[in-house]
Amino acid sequence: MKNAAAISGKFRPDIQGMRAVAILLVLVYHAGATFIPGGYVGVDVFFVISGYLITSHLIGELEKRGTIQLGSFWARRMRRLLPASLLVLVATLILARVMLPPLAMGEVSLDAAFTATYLANMWFAYTGTDYLANADPSVFQHYWSLALEEQFYLVWPLILIVLVRFFKSRSSLLIALGVIVSASFVFGLAMTSISQPIAFFTLPARAWELGIGGLVALAAMYAGRLSPRFAAVVGWVGLAMVLAAAVVYTKETVFPGYAAVLPTLGAAMMIFGGATRASTGPVALLQLQPFQFFGTISYSLYLWHWPLLVIPAMYRAELSVMERAGLVVVAVLLAWLTERYVEKPFRSGRWLTSTNARTYLTAAAATVTAIALSLASGVTPRLTSDRTAGQWTEGVLATEVADPGFVPSNLRPALKDTLDSVPPIYADGCHVGFSVTEPQDCSYGAKEFGRTIVLFGDSHAAQWFPALEAIALQSGSRLVSFTKSSCPAADITTWNSNLQQPYTACDVWREKVLNRIVALDPDLIVMSDYRKQRPAQAGDASSLWAEGIETTVRRLTSTADVVVVGDGPTFPVEPAVCLSAHLEATAECAEPIENVVDLVALDEVRKATVTAGGRFIDTREWYCPAGLCSVVRGDVAMYRDNHHITVEASQAMSASLYSALEIDH
Repeated sequence: MKNAAAISGKFRPDIQGMRAVAILLVLVYHAGATFIPGGYVGVDVFFVISGYLITSHLIGELEKRGTIQLGSFWARRMRRLLPASLLVLVATLILARVMLPPLAMGEVSLDAAFTATYLANMWFAYTGTDYLANADPSVFQHYWSLALEEQFYLVWPLILIVLVRFFKSRSSLLIALGVIVSASFVFGLAMTSISQPIAFFTLPARAWELGIGGLVALAAMYAGRLSPRFAAVVGWVGLAMVLAAAVVYTKETVFPGYAAVLPTLGAAMMIFGGATRASTGPVALLQLQPFQFFGTISYSLYLWHWPLLVIPAMYRAELSVMERAGLVVVAVLLAWLTERYVEKPFRSGRWLTSTNARTYLTAAAATVTAIALSLASGVTPRLTSDRTAGQWTEGVLATEVADPGFVPSNLRPALKDTLDSVPPIYADGCHVGFSVTEPQDCSYGAKEFGRTIVLFGDSHAAQWFPALEAIALQSGSRLVSFTKSSCPAADITTWNSNLQQPYTACDVWREKVLNRIVALDPDLIVMSDYRKQRPAQAGDASSLWAEGIETTVRRLTSTADVVVVGDGPTFPVEPAVCLSAHLEATAECAEPIENVVDLVALDEVRKATVTAGGRFIDTREWYCPAGLCSVVRGDVAMYRDNHHITVEASQAMSASLYSALEIDH
């Protein structure tokens, strides 16, 4: 293994240039450039580089010493990564505290605490964060890849130590590592279909990308056998593969999955081809000064660019091109300063490098401090005014209750509790998740009943459960609930962004529910769907939705009276978050109806429903009296998030729904 050690011991300007390519792809993508819709693959390039460099170093140490000094290795990783990452973490907390509404800091605080412990990737996998989503992301979301790499650095040396004991030759070691890499790849493929967040964020599903870098480190021993011309071709093809992925891939690409192979193998080919220093290969380009500069500051630039681009745009209008360009310049300047005055001194300073114990103690103290600051940043001030509002009492119609103009001290639910205001069918297991295909038997309402009401649809149907439960009790009816996350009652296959695939589980569940409803022979069927979900099939979305609604309603009208409840607003900012910054001016969070309700789509739903023989309930005046969609009505907080109403709002609007359903007629 002498050749591998020799190669790893020399600085490779082409790899520094590859870092520049990776960070520039990520930077331009996050800055909103439409010509690189797949710039997120720059992270995959970073993974391959890290796997190659770390494996080269570890194999070299094994060859030289016969073992790996784990304590020293991990200490070097800490000195390399922690100072800049914790500095940017604290700076991000300060920036967020200054610029974001108070209620937003709770989520920021929790994300920061997991980030400080290098568990951000596991946290985002658990919370189901979509890295490629258009919704406001976490200000620490980019730390997921750093956390994953740190976890790789913990386990990879241990794997190598064990394997070297059993596989003495470089070829057998290459095969053994290849098996591990293949297992990770297969796991990642499986998880991409089952749970995209797990596939995207977790080490077992992404280790193969770093592992491929490790395989290249071993295979680089053979690079000397390549002719310079062939090595150059390998390098150029690899660069073309990376750039092709960046240009061709989009947010809709199923990722990582098979799609991650193109940029990952491309990066591996660039490293392998560059091992010969072929002057006609990408090495000549990548060693130019601009690439070397961005490669040098790539780590700090990766840390700084995200919060600078994301925080100013959260809960505000989209940044202009010039604003984004200015923030990119600021990020580059901060990255240069951080690399020069933070990264270098901590990486090679005598005091820290003199003993591993100093590194560990300093890292522990800094991490504990960062966690404490993270949790402290989430402490929110009082989130109401000093005044109370008149109660929205039972039986009062929605059109008779006004916005008080302030956040009352008797608000129901309190702003900090709005996200938890979900219908009881969630806790009961009656509102089923993405993978479930079997309907649940869930009956509510009167024990002795004269009629049966069925609730059917997605979470926008489920939000009406509190109102319908009150109506069922009042009218002596049984309420049977069939709702499923993101699964419309309309006969349409939607695209599930969480699973990154057509939502076929919804189609299976819907068909079984339809059969179950027919067997129940109910008196009334209440449907509602979130119309903004994207159809999986090609074609005009409006037409597909209209056909889907018509099909379902027509199928059920022979069984019962079918009523479709019109959908409500979708706000650009979570109303509770907005209100936390405008306690005495709730009108600042209200929106004109045309801004938050797709009136054309609503009319299409109405036409499709009536055409199929159903009844349509127009809820516009309930949500948006006189065309203004307020977020507080009386003492009730209307919304738990951007587009779901609270339990309290649903209960308060039960009188309006009861009247519109005409149950007693």
